Amino acid sequence: MPEELRSRSLLSFLRSLPLWLGPLVAAAAVRLWGLGSRSLWVDEAFAAGLVDRSFGEIVSMSLAGSPHPPLAFFFIKLSSVLFGGTEAGLRALPLAFSVLTILPLFSLVSRWVGRRGAFWAATAWALAPFAVSLGQEAWLYSQMAFLTFLLMDLCDRAWRGNRRALVFAVLTAAAGMATNALFAVSVILAWLLRLPAAGFRRPAAPLLALFAVVLLTLPVTLRTAEQASLRRQRLEAAGFFQETPSRIVVGSLEVFSSLIPDGLSPPVSRASLVRPRNAAFVAGFLLLQLAGVAALLADRRIAPRYRAWAVAAVVLPLGSFLFDWPTVRHLAVLWVPLALSLGALASRWSPAGPLIALASAVPLVSYMKTDTYPYHRSDWRAAVRFVEEGLGHGDAVLVAGGQSGGLAYEYYRNNDAPYASACAADPYAVQPVRPSIDVEGMLDSLLVLYPRVWIISDFWGGRTALEIAGGRTILMHRWVSPASEVVLVAPAPGAEQAGGGT
Repeated sequence: MPEELRSRSLLSFLRSLPLWLGPLVAAAAVRLWGLGSRSLWVDEAFAAGLVDRSFGEIVSMSLAGSPHPPLAFFFIKLSSVLFGGTEAGLRALPLAFSVLTILPLFSLVSRWVGRRGAFWAATAWALAPFAVSLGQEAWLYSQMAFLTFLLMDLCDRAWRGNRRALVFAVLTAAAGMATNALFAVSVILAWLLRLPAAGFRRPAAPLLALFAVVLLTLPVTLRTAEQASLRRQRLEAAGFFQETPSRIVVGSLEVFSSLIPDGLSPPVSRASLVRPRNAAFVAGFLLLQLAGVAALLADRRIAPRYRAWAVAAVVLPLGSFLFDWPTVRHLAVLWVPLALSLGALASRWSPAGPLIALASAVPLVSYMKTDTYPYHRSDWRAAVRFVEEGLGHGDAVLVAGGQSGGLAYEYYRNNDAPYASACAADPYAVQPVRPSIDVEGMLDSLLVLYPRVWIISDFWGGRTALEIAGGRTILMHRWVSPASEVVLVAPAPGAEQAGGGT
């Protein structure tokens, strides 16, 4: 193979069909399994609350400062139009994006390290719980992953002289920026891929193409800095920020070790890693991925300039910890160097391929056994059903579950009991910091009017429902999932009762 990486034609890609069709079918099968079995979580409820709005309203809300640009929700709305508003219907198009990511992934990796390596990298994406979960939630990250790999593949072709690919790269970059501002990291890396291909020679075409991307996404681009500032305020208010060195080290290790198992990976903390099983789990995936990186950097089939770009593709996304605390789901772009690394390892050492597939499949078994998503573990469907089965005459409901908890309750609600939401009054308004709400005051007001109140809480590290109940009479307490809590309360002895008595 020559030093410069070879471009492969469409005919060559089609001849590789037996190698990418298998992972494609496997990816579809494991994502379809139990697609609607898990409850919506609060972010999905946020998206589900938009499906009754017009496309024009979604655009207007996005431009006014709703958390994400319009394409983040366009396809979820379209999914509901095509497949219905059930959990499975809302998740159908995100599933398709996650499955179709196999195609640009295989194309890109095969050009770098050959078809055998591309097959095993595609198999890893097909089976990894991270990638599977992206395709099983009604949210924007599977769309971002697909557009990221598509952009990298198109730019890799474009910088080698394929002008048609450059046109599609511009459109893909614009679509990504219209999905999430963090897609800017993918755009930067895709344009940096020009340097290994042609250095600084003939810069007009890539610069004009980048200018076209900016023009196409100007309304979104103008809000990027503002949205980043608002997000930082929310993170600081929630207490997520530590000292910068600690944030970079801990955050990078957590993200990098979670690229395959995602939420099944234990947190990177002293309290967690003192347990041998947790330490072995994290170390195992780190070693596998670092072995892939080493294989890629040592692969002499790849020109040194491309290997340097692969290092940048790891360092640049992790550099976002300097000013943010992204999760692994925000940084799906890291799967680009990971896929190249796993492909390089499998192409150079034959036993590595089955090992990569096994490392992806083993945590997938655990993922498929869970009733909730392993990265947040809430079950609004079970919580609302449990409350409705126990609702008595005159009971009321208090919902306490993040900014979008009220939307989740509304999605599953099938009763006419009075309820109050301690969540954001308007989850779609521009809110840099979650508004301070007197939950206990709301509970006291309800207990003056109603003899019993059911509290549904989606616990994300704040106050539990028991803590909200305080000294009031606890009639029942149940964790319906690791993050979903239900408490039935009555007034404390001697307190004012419903109807004005004591």
